[in-house]
Amino acid sequence: MTILLTSFAPWLCHHCSNSSDDLLVSIQDNYAKKLLFLRQLPVNTHRASERVILNPLSIGYISRQALMQEALMQRGE
Repeated sequence: MTILLTSFAPWLCHHCSNSSDDLLVSIQDNYAKKLLFLRQLPVNTHRASERVILNPLSIGYISRQALMQEALMQRGE
């Protein structure tokens, strides 16, 4: 069985990478035979921003990494 793992290109032009793509890079060499990697898929930033609405009541789990990344983005890092 082969599993497809995907990552998206960074949404904002000043971001060099994102955590999902960084993770794929870190495991790609070790699992190349069992996993299929499709990295850096393009993102329509305007459309994605319109559709993404975080509602805490509808989200069961948000990772600490995601929260940290969001905080850094808001600070401009």
